[in-house]
Amino acid sequence: MALLAGANHMPWKSFLFFNALGGVVWAGGYSLATYFLGKEILRLSGPLAIGIGSLVALFLGVCLYFLKKNEKRLTDEALKEAKAEAGPEKAEA
Repeated sequence: MALLAGANHMPWKSFLFFNALGGVVWAGGYSLATYFLGKEILRLSGPLAIGIGSLVALFLGVCLYFLKKNEKRLTDEALKEAKAEAGPEKAEA
């Protein structure tokens, strides 16, 4: 924004005032948002957090099980794709 202010010949006193005002509004807005978000998280933590945590743990477990069970097949498919994309001269090497 400073580049635009300079290009448009904005007086430095106006720029300084609005730049400082923007910084205060920006910092204040973030402070208020995080304060209210923190209060909301405290209100919701409890049964909802336990349920969401359980679902996330279950999802991660299923993903790990799938990857472990299909590791060989997925690796073979990836190598086959890589050789196909490399072309015939790279596949023979």
